[in-house]
Amino acid sequence: MITINGTLGTGLYTRSGQIIQLGGPVAVILSFVVLGILVWAVMQSMTELLCLWPIPGALPLFVRKFVDEELGIAVGVTYWFTYSVGFAALIASAASILNYWTHNIPGITLGIIYIALPCVLICINKLEIGLYGLFEAITGAMKVTFLFIILICLIVTHARNDISAATKLSWKGSPEYDSQAASDYAGALFMCFSIATFAYTGVEIIAASAIEAKWKTSSTIPQQTREALGDNQTAQSAPPNPPTYQDPGVPQPENEDATALPLATNTIKLTAGKVPIFVAVVYTLSGVVVSLGLYQSHKDLHKLSWIKYDDRGTPMSPFIIVAKASKIPGLDHVFNAFILFTALTCANTNLYVASRTLYGMAKNVHDENLFLKFFASFKQTDDRFVPFRAVVASAVLFIWLPFLQIPEDFSDSFSLEEVVEILAQMGSISIVIVWACQCLAFIRFYRCIKEHQFDLAKAKIRLWEDREAASSKAKSSDYPYRSHGQPLLAGVAFVGCLFILLHIVFLVLWLILKAFKGFRSGLTFFVKLDAKNTIAAIEALNVARQRSIETEEQREQREQREQREQREQQQQQE
Repeated sequence: MITINGTLGTGLYTRSGQIIQLGGPVAVILSFVVLGILVWAVMQSMTELLCLWPIPGALPLFVRKFVDEELGIAVGVTYWFTYSVGFAALIASAASILNYWTHNIPGITLGIIYIALPCVLICINKLEIGLYGLFEAITGAMKVTFLFIILICLIVTHARNDISAATKLSWKGSPEYDSQAASDYAGALFMCFSIATFAYTGVEIIAASAIEAKWKTSSTIPQQTREALGDNQTAQSAPPNPPTYQDPGVPQPENEDATALPLATNTIKLTAGKVPIFVAVVYTLSGVVVSLGLYQSHKDLHKLSWIKYDDRGTPMSPFIIVAKASKIPGLDHVFNAFILFTALTCANTNLYVASRTLYGMAKNVHDENLFLKFFASFKQTDDRFVPFRAVVASAVLFIWLPFLQIPEDFSDSFSLEEVVEILAQMGSISIVIVWACQCLAFIRFYRCIKEHQFDLAKAKIRLWEDREAASSKAKSSDYPYRSHGQPLLAGVAFVGCLFILLHIVFLVLWLILKAFKGFRSGLTFFVKLDAKNTIAAIEALNVARQRSIETEEQREQREQREQREQREQQQQQE
């Protein structure tokens, strides 16, 4: 449910209006369908890797092991940035939604939305993970219910009222588009794809929530599965009932239900495989229904903030516009309350994902550098096992951005719409970068296990053989999940992500990290995946998977054993 909660946000309720204004109602359908197909393709590749290694910090770790170490670091930072800045974007969106009621009341936006509500969301994220999960489940169910209520109300409204001539022209005539933003319809449509991306941010949240997921109990794990993953050494030492909390550094509550190897694959397959389809269908259906009550040139639709329009009205959600036109008393206020609730709960989920991503990155820092020591402090947890420092840092680092629109503070301030649009586009570009890198990681994973299948077999790693034997439609005990049409599907998804990306700012971070590494051994942009490095990468992921299910006692024993071995090595060298 957390994936649904993080995906169903203001992208549908507000950005769909901008798509209608930019490319007409047909663009809404095309944008949501095309992005839905792209996201499904990306999640196919991501799901296969996650089912093999359901471990904390999986997304950047896959890139580090199969593509490039510095690129993996950049992906981790980018993924955290996506949800941290997304938190700020949703707070700004909530201010825009609340402004429907409070535009004549000074101080409400600043006092409630920008200050009080972020503090409330921080407190919610401080809840013990069990209570937080219950909160996500309840609010997620409410959001889905609200969405279907809105759709039913719109359908009833259209049935009672005739569709206007302007709306019919938008559907039947030649495609309408914003000529001030694009020179032709194709250009406007491609811009709509970029705008629609923000609505799909969150479909991969299952990867971040694996840190604290509580999986179903299983008494046995097939030995073949462990050996197929190259884990024959750790399989025999696996505890019979390890904790379900996925982070080995977090103390485990007593009497916690657990499994030897958490049965995450069923949850991951269900979430990653079905959620993109569900979201695409719901978004497309909602776009069609709301478009029947609008036309492309409506003055109150959200417009691109960087273009000066002569007929700019009061920007509001297209769902609110249709509700006002229905002449049903109070319907627009009910819709606005639903949309405000959606924005705030989605902001809460964004903060959760950002904080756990920062926590996961901090767990991998092992350096005596002063800055890195400070960064590593974000891995500390409170008595509820919540990384509260990471929560606060993720909340406050970009929460100041919406304040840029307050005219009392800046002589040349941004409008609220400009702030929302800038933050949304920043988040959209960042998440597409992460998606593209996951596709690239899968392509290289697929190539290396195929190319080195015989060397891997000698190391008792039978990934390629078991993948070939598995069916994407049948449950295999040796290979958890085989995605469709690989590696072609991953390649198409990778190209699709690159097509959406019109910015190259991300490359700067990667190149800077490469420069820090130096050129002593020559500049190579991808890690060399020969047989030796492939085995090492897979074994490292297996170790991470095994450590993710250790008990606190087992973790302490392992650390003591490693320290003892390190002292013995030092004595031998002396």
